[in-house]
Amino acid sequence: MYTEGLFLFLTASALRAFERGEYIWAAFWGALTTATRGPGVALIPTFLLTAWREKRPPLAYAAAFASAIGFFSFILYCAINLGEPLAFIRIQKAWGQPTWWEIFKDFFSFRLYAATKVGMVFGGCYLLWYLRKRLSITILCFGFCSLALLVTSGALQSVERYAYGIVPLSIGLGLLLAARPRWGYGLMGLFGIFLLRFSLRFASWLWVA
Repeated sequence: MYTEGLFLFLTASALRAFERGEYIWAAFWGALTTATRGPGVALIPTFLLTAWREKRPPLAYAAAFASAIGFFSFILYCAINLGEPLAFIRIQKAWGQPTWWEIFKDFFSFRLYAATKVGMVFGGCYLLWYLRKRLSITILCFGFCSLALLVTSGALQSVERYAYGIVPLSIGLGLLLAARPRWGYGLMGLFGIFLLRFSLRFASWLWVA
């Protein structure tokens, strides 16, 4: 029902292929990623910056541009079927999005939902910076580009859910907890409780986001 699982799989596949120099596969998985979710466009600057930094062959740059095929295909689909190429962006305004000012105000008022948003986005930034020497350029670029896109997108109603779909944060958290197994087991147990709760709510036709 939600695209996070598919998005995580496609993103991981695209990043893995690019890391291994399999640029045709990187383009294939990248195009599917950008067709699945708009934030997938963060792959494009990621591939370009990594190719420039590591002096990769021209095919790496081609993979970056080919990744945009999925995104523009979805724009074409919206234009043909809805008469509005950017319908997926404009529709966000109908949800009454909060501002960062409101989120931080609620954060300092100890509201759980605001703490989750701030923790996922800005905590994620710190996590990537903290592990910058242990993560590859590709992973770091995608993580920071994705978080920058979330911060500036204005679609903040479910920004923590979007941050969950950023695979470098999962990699970083895994590295951090690898040295602290007990914390990892505790966190997995907590997430398991959340998963059960959300599953029951979803099965009961209640709002889950």
